[in-house]
Amino acid sequence: MDGNNSIKTEQEKDVPRLSDKAQCQNDAEYKKGCMIYRIGFIALFVLTVLILSANFLHIQITAGNIPINNFLYLVCILPVIPIFFGLEKSRKVCKKYGNYGLKSHTVCLILFFVLTVLIAVFGIYGIVRNPYANAETSEITVRDEEFTAVQINLADGTLNLGSGEVPDSYVVEVYKNYGIFRKRLAVSEPSNTRYQYTVKEGADDDSFILVVKQGSRGAITDFKC
Repeated sequence: MDGNNSIKTEQEKDVPRLSDKAQCQNDAEYKKGCMIYRIGFIALFVLTVLILSANFLHIQITAGNIPINNFLYLVCILPVIPIFFGLEKSRKVCKKYGNYGLKSHTVCLILFFVLTVLIAVFGIYGIVRNPYANAETSEITVRDEEFTAVQINLADGTLNLGSGEVPDSYVVEVYKNYGIFRKRLAVSEPSNTRYQYTVKEGADDDSFILVVKQGSRGAITDFKC
């Protein structure tokens, strides 16, 4: 018996003990937590890219003819929930193995908390200070093409930190309609008073003009679909 115990002891000595890092990374709960927060991070990344792309390309998503792009920032908070859950799940496992990775997981939690607050503030500000809330909207059809002309006051979307009033600055934007999406094709020069405007046929079959008139003055903006 003593011989067998001696052989067993020698064999155990020959088997290297897994490091805290290896044990933690092989833990099923740690892997599950990592998978959850990675899925949340990918979803957050995709949503962020879509929103930034829409803004860069001047594409609006509408509901009942009202742009809802700013509400999408609040939607970005949803993927943060699994990110928090997954990071916290993995962080608890880290404590079991000599606190491996505990610091990095804690830092990530703090960073994502700050990011969530920034997204929420930015989204709420965009909803409250939305120049399209009081916009004058007209549906216009030219050559069987459907356009939406929107006159907005840029001052409605300006945060006034001083005591004076923000001066009015009206512009007319023309969008091509694609169901719930619309893409901006033309925008007029700013004015301190409201315009009279219309969209007409251009010289070519695929060209159009935005005609804006302010008193006796007028301006023409060419655009194509």
